[in-house]
Amino acid sequence: MPLLLAKLVPFRDWVYLGLFVALVGLGLYERAHLIHEGEAHELASLQRSSAKLQAAADANVTKLTAEHAAEVAAIRSQLDEQQQTNDALAAADAQRLREYDAYRRAHEAVGGAAPGPVPGDSGTESAPGGDDRYGSLGAVAVELAAAARDAQSALSACVADRDSLTGK
Repeated sequence: MPLLLAKLVPFRDWVYLGLFVALVGLGLYERAHLIHEGEAHELASLQRSSAKLQAAADANVTKLTAEHAAEVAAIRSQLDEQQQTNDALAAADAQRLREYDAYRRAHEAVGGAAPGPVPGDSGTESAPGGDDRYGSLGAVAVELAAAARDAQSALSACVADRDSLTGK
């Protein structure tokens, strides 16, 4: 049989067949090699791009964090100044109200009639000239101002706690 094949198919055709198979094999190898190189090149390009974008994002976050911290510090200092001013004004107002209340109690013509029953005091009447805690407008205003300052302080403490927990 091989002898018959050798006579029917000349040697030159066998060489061409071998050359054809070698070229097809080389083409397949080169195709796989180029695909592998392309994938490696694409991966390296993506890694460089990702590193560049990550560095830019980190720089932006750092910049924004610094700006935010500066802004928060400025706001806090401004709020502290406002709080000190408000505390000083509240203390001055409270002192003026206490002085007015003392003056009103000392001068009956200014104070008018003795205070009547205090609402919510279960119907008891305050004694004339007595030290009724809720009997004067000044005492109520002082207590209201103190309560507002306490509420503001509690709010500031809550905000500070929240900021410390969230890392701001």
